[in-house]
Amino acid sequence: MNISKRISKMFLLVVIAFLMTFTLTTAAKAAPTKVTGLKQTEHNIYSIKLEWNALLDNGIRYEVALSTDKKNWVVKEDRVYGNTKNIYNLNAGTTYYVKVRGYVEESSVKQYGEYSNVVACVTSPNSKPGNLKKTDSTTNSITLNWSKVPGANCYVVEYRRSNASNGTKYSRKVVTSTKVTLSKLSKDTKYNVYVYPARRTGSKGYVAESRSYSYYAYISSVGTTPTQVSGVQIPYYYNGYDSSGAIRVECTPKESADGYQYEVWTAYKIKDTKVASTTGGSYGYLKSTALKKKNFFKVRVRGYAENSNGSKKYGQWSSWKYVCQQPRIVNISCTSKGIKYSWDTIQGAYKYDLYVSLKKDSGYKKAATVKKSNYTLTKFNKKSLKKGRTYYAYVVAYNKVGKKLYCGEAGNANSCWYTTYNR
Repeated sequence: MNISKRISKMFLLVVIAFLMTFTLTTAAKAAPTKVTGLKQTEHNIYSIKLEWNALLDNGIRYEVALSTDKKNWVVKEDRVYGNTKNIYNLNAGTTYYVKVRGYVEESSVKQYGEYSNVVACVTSPNSKPGNLKKTDSTTNSITLNWSKVPGANCYVVEYRRSNASNGTKYSRKVVTSTKVTLSKLSKDTKYNVYVYPARRTGSKGYVAESRSYSYYAYISSVGTTPTQVSGVQIPYYYNGYDSSGAIRVECTPKESADGYQYEVWTAYKIKDTKVASTTGGSYGYLKSTALKKKNFFKVRVRGYAENSNGSKKYGQWSSWKYVCQQPRIVNISCTSKGIKYSWDTIQGAYKYDLYVSLKKDSGYKKAATVKKSNYTLTKFNKKSLKKGRTYYAYVVAYNKVGKKLYCGEAGNANSCWYTTYNR
């Protein structure tokens, strides 16, 4: 074989090797596999962010198609690098359907892979829930209502105690109606509540809520219905001495109470009747001409939480608190037997305790318990009365209900009477 034929044969072998290499390289650029893991990761009023599992070949690009009905598709992005993409210029409060496929490109020729599964995505609404109001409550729940927002198919409700520290997390609840009952709340507590309009994909899908100040509703210090009031006290009884016929009633405040209702009833009849009632803060004044009379009365208090329309949800009444005018010692006489005290008869009184001291402001000891309205003191501190010594005294009345005795002494029942023994 001559030299020219050898050169031609070698050249042919080189060309064949080149063509085989080119063919193998072209085969390596086959269409990508199906995209998996497509999901929505962020949202706004007019945009969404997508993410999917990246395919292994770094040379792969992605195409994103969008639809509102799963039938008519529009390629929204056709040259996506990486495995995330923001899609802009969408409508607020709308559900979109998205699919993604990869492709490789060689000499302007694209080899497409299979589309991913179709995924629903949502934008958030751009309107604010109106007329947010409290409509009901129990001792551990609060019910709220608001008006419907266009484009919202659910609402995100977040709430926490009104007096919670800044670092306290909000509890979160997603509802599909324009009404929510927040249950299992702390008793006697007020809450701050936010309502965000939202759109969700499916019953448990991605939730796109509008968290901008312009689009959420807020209500503060809405309380549960107060539990039973305690600590009822009557610090003042404005009785016949100033002719006002009134009492001041106080109670231990409840955080959730927007106010209190006070009632005073008779406590000396077979069938007791209401004498007066009022509403107020953690104390109230009850006034009636009946309170001028020397009778036993009973007082009760209950708290209430107000709804947005001004209606009230009342808690349980407190236990009865019994009260009467301080019995006045109307006559003191010194006899050979001792000092005879006579005092006002309080209708409804079961018994009276007589207290005596040698000082006006201290040292009082119970000297006698009687059921009538007079008593003759013959000894004090187990000693006979001493001529020329001054004795101070006052009387406390008790009412009996069932087997229990109730003191009728009000907080200002501190008047005392005195005499100097002269026998």
